[in-house]
Amino acid sequence: MHEILSFAFGGKSNFVSTHFWNAQEKYLDQGNDAQIDREVAFFERKTNNIGGDVVFHPRTLIYDDRDAFGTTIKNSKLLQPDIVENNNNIDIFGYAKNDNRKTGEGPEDVNTWSGKTVCVEAPPLPLHPYQAWLDQETDPAQANNGITNKADIDLNACTSWSDFHRLYYDPRSLQPLKLPTGFADCSTNSFITGQDAFQQKNADSDEHYVWDTAIRPLLEDCDMIQGFQLSLDVCSAWSGYASSYIRGIQDELEDERIPLWIFGIREQRTVMQETKQHFMNEALFMASTADAYSKYVPICVDTTAQSIWHTSAFASVALETFTLPTRLTREKRVQMSDIERVVSLTRSSKLFGMDAIVLGTKKASIIQRWDVSWGSGTALPNTLAPVYQCFRGTNMEEVNSLLAPKSMPSGPSLQLDKPAFPADVNTLPEELKKVHGVAVSTSGGPIGYDSDTEETFNSNSNSFLEKDHRGAIASVV
Repeated sequence: MHEILSFAFGGKSNFVSTHFWNAQEKYLDQGNDAQIDREVAFFERKTNNIGGDVVFHPRTLIYDDRDAFGTTIKNSKLLQPDIVENNNNIDIFGYAKNDNRKTGEGPEDVNTWSGKTVCVEAPPLPLHPYQAWLDQETDPAQANNGITNKADIDLNACTSWSDFHRLYYDPRSLQPLKLPTGFADCSTNSFITGQDAFQQKNADSDEHYVWDTAIRPLLEDCDMIQGFQLSLDVCSAWSGYASSYIRGIQDELEDERIPLWIFGIREQRTVMQETKQHFMNEALFMASTADAYSKYVPICVDTTAQSIWHTSAFASVALETFTLPTRLTREKRVQMSDIERVVSLTRSSKLFGMDAIVLGTKKASIIQRWDVSWGSGTALPNTLAPVYQCFRGTNMEEVNSLLAPKSMPSGPSLQLDKPAFPADVNTLPEELKKVHGVAVSTSGGPIGYDSDTEETFNSNSNSFLEKDHRGAIASVV
């Protein structure tokens, strides 16, 4: 089947990933004109709790602070009849109330305390209006929740990715963590903080713990793994956590060559320039994992002007289009390894910047064109040659000229009339509901270094330099 297993570490990454998975849901029911092989990104499982229907679960592992999961875990546990019988048997984190896995305690019949006990329970997690609306749509009996019109819901106010997710996740995919306060703060917590958190989480386990308990169960549902795609909040302490995690994967795979694409979700560049910690976290992550990943693409989620829900939607459009060829049906699919092989003919580095254009329904009407890697309102500099391009939609000839000037040598290009971008996903911003086509181009060159910011970087002594063909960072002064 050539499946792809995805990972997401941190709040911003999971905002982007949630938009991504909401879009993938639209491909599940394509009829006879299927363009996407749904088994690349999903696996199916039959459940007795919702009428015995087949449920499609994303092939993903989600890591975040446990408070960010909302009611996601509880809803996913409900699909496992061997764990619970009804809602009253589940606590707010989705565990059965007699399930000792949540505390690490021993069997229920072990009793070392004979005194009086007092049970203290946290209040139920509040249900976001969008989740209440979804419940109402799938179960009319819940129409008394007060949400009658989806248009009345302001998704800009989402504080967590779990507020607007649409899919049922397999319980094995959800990995809530108890993290130190401020763990995701890019300006204060460091790469080392993330490494320490990983070590503390796995202190009592052997070196194969992550692989055996989290990754292996999902790999066993794959026939032939195509590759791994991982996104993380690379400017925060998640950089250290994910670095240690990737090392565990690398140790298990040893010399087996499986593509690993990493999308580093970063801050807007003006925010990053306020402190060196942002750059240091990203640089340490890239240097420590340089021999593990096969492609690294930074993606900016700029929250200085819009909500994270809004900006992560645009970032997800670029990521979803960039990876689209790897999920096509068998006769049209382009494997991750094939893309890497072709790209290596024109560019030996693993580092790439991304540029994107989103077209509206009117011919040549540009909804947005932006440098995805740095979040600026303009495209990548023309001095960087495209090494891989993907276009989706019709009448895209004019977009090619916008992305790649004729004087520049261009890399391989893929143009897909179908599938169209799923603009009817109701968790998208209004601008993206008018999308007619999307074009994404990745370009080779020093990441985060262009003519507009060269003087600023030099004056701040923050500069990214390529070490060699592995794409490691030589120095961040």
